[in-house]
Amino acid sequence: MLRFANELNWNSVADITREQVSEVKSMLGDRSPRYINNSLSRLSVFLKFCIQCGWIQDNPADHIDRPANKTGQGQRPFTLEEVERLIKITPIPRCHLYQFAAFSGMRWRECSLLRWSMYVADATKPHLILPDNLVKNKKGGPYPLLPLAAEAVASMMYDGRRPEDPIFQRPDPNTINTDMKRAGVPKHDIHGQAASFHSFRHFFSRELDEHDLPLEDIQILMRHSDIRTTQRIYLDKQIFRARDRAAEALGVAKTIPKSRRTT
Repeated sequence: MLRFANELNWNSVADITREQVSEVKSMLGDRSPRYINNSLSRLSVFLKFCIQCGWIQDNPADHIDRPANKTGQGQRPFTLEEVERLIKITPIPRCHLYQFAAFSGMRWRECSLLRWSMYVADATKPHLILPDNLVKNKKGGPYPLLPLAAEAVASMMYDGRRPEDPIFQRPDPNTINTDMKRAGVPKHDIHGQAASFHSFRHFFSRELDEHDLPLEDIQILMRHSDIRTTQRIYLDKQIFRARDRAAEALGVAKTIPKSRRTT
C-alpha cells in the first residue's frame, strides 16, 4: 500500500479511484497472476474498511478484471546452469542465500526466519535445529546440511553475531526477478512454467531424484510430512520427463520423408 501511495501520489483515500486501481494492476503487470490477485484483494479489503468508516462511499477496486492462472502454468525448477549463473552474478550476500536455498531446499519464509541459534557448526555434520513453528509441516528438529548449503551459511558468519540475529538478510521475494534478468535466466520455460524463489526448492527436489535417492530419503530432506506428497512430486517429474522425451522423439519425424511416414 505504501509503495502505491508514494508512486501514485495518494494523499487520502479519496484519491484512490477506479483508474488508480487499474494503474496499480498495470504496475504489477510482470508479477504472477496469484501475486497480482493477492495485492488487489488486500487493497480491496482496505477500501472496504474505509467504506465502513464512512471515508468513501464506493469500492473502486470492485469490478476490476483479475488475471487468471492459465492451465499448464506452474513453478519450474531452475537448471544447474541457471543456479550457477544466479550465484555468480548476484551480489553478496544475496548470492549466499541463493546457494543455500538451492542446496537445502528451504522455502523463502524458512530461509528468512533462520537464526544463528539454530545453526550447529559441527566440522563433520553441520546441521540446523529447526523449531516446529518455522517449518511448514510443523515438525522441526535436526536438519542436516549438504556441503554447499553449509558453505553458504559459513560465508555469512561474522564476528559479533548474536544468537537471535538472522543468518540471511530478508530480501523482497520478488528480488529474484531482477536477479534472473541480470543473470539472463528466463522467467518462463518453453512450457509456460514460471521461475521464482521457490524454483530453488524444485531444483533441489529434482537433483535428489536424479541422483536416485530412495523416496524415503527425499521425503526427509524435502521435509514432507506425508510421503504421498513426495510421491506426487516424483510422479509429476516422470510425467514431464516423458513429455519432453516424446517431444524430442516426435521432433525427429519432421526430418522423415513424407513417403516413409505411416498414416
